Amino acid sequence: MVPDLLEEFVAMIRQTIKSALQPVIDKFYELCQKNLEPFNGVPTKYRMTNKEMPTTPSSFMWNIFYPLNQFIQNNQLQDLVKSSLEQEVVNRIYEKFLQIAKEILSTVEKAENVLSKYVNFVMFIAL
Repeated sequence: MVPDLLEEFVAMIRQTIKSALQPVIDKFYELCQKNLEPFNGVPTKYRMTNKEMPTTPSSFMWNIFYPLNQFIQNNQLQDLVKSSLEQEVVNRIYEKFLQIAKEILSTVEKAENVLSKYVNFVMFIAL
């Protein structure tokens, strides 16, 4: 019975902290999301320059969470607060990253289809 009450109490505290942190989470999501913007230009960079595709993460990948990391390093936060903040921001950024990646892959696929049709058309005319 006592362990159940303690678990319930901890769950209530976590929820209270999460609610109190929501404006901070929203702000860090906004700041970190801005650092995702260069990701949209990756396909263009390699298509226009004929560079080989990278085999290591781009340097901007390390900068995505820079604002959050700086805040955490410069402030002494309780572990529960720090983990809640990190978890919420990282999860939201991860979802946004997946959304952007899917959009990029869809755009590249559409461009390849159009290019393929164009090449087939040119080959047909050349015959």
